[in-house]
Amino acid sequence: MADSPPDREGVYYRPLRPSDEPSLQQLHARLFPLDYDQDFFSKAVAGADGIVAWAAAAPLPVLTYVGELAPQLVPPSAQQEWREAEVLAGFITARAFPTLYADPHDRDLLGLAAREADQEWVLYVLTLGVAEAYQHCGIARRLLEFALRYAAETACRAVYLHVAEFNTAAQAFYAAAGFRQLAVLPGFYTIRTGRQPQPV
Repeated sequence: MADSPPDREGVYYRPLRPSDEPSLQQLHARLFPLDYDQDFFSKAVAGADGIVAWAAAAPLPVLTYVGELAPQLVPPSAQQEWREAEVLAGFITARAFPTLYADPHDRDLLGLAAREADQEWVLYVLTLGVAEAYQHCGIARRLLEFALRYAAETACRAVYLHVAEFNTAAQAFYAAAGFRQLAVLPGFYTIRTGRQPQPV
């Protein structure tokens, strides 16, 4: 997938890549109450272990402006680096795998418990987040569209995810995108970071 043309906010979309790993870790720590291990980030940016992932990226206008203001003071190589400098504005990570490897309870909820469905593929949305400065601009919806398009192109039988009960904004977002709540799973998340809205 090539980089998409930038939208009105200057944000463009592309696959996650290895250079995104530090920014991806920082955004996860800011946006989610759960801690993810290093292995997750390494696989997400490498597209390993069935993970597919996309980034919403935005240019860094201050650095670009400095280079354009006084090009005689900036070596050509640095000018190019500054023009290419960007910030990770958002991301989505998902994993595609055969239903055979899905949690049995999830299979039941998805209506894919029959053995005949073992080799059908599903797409599980792992994480979706947008940096605070770029929220409420439609970026999350665009990122989700990339995952849904991937699922359609690869003939996945279902796209599913889990959302923390206190994350009502995410629940509303996914409902507006056409997802249905299938069940409430008490104790599904064990959060010990204290970053949830009401730490215990």
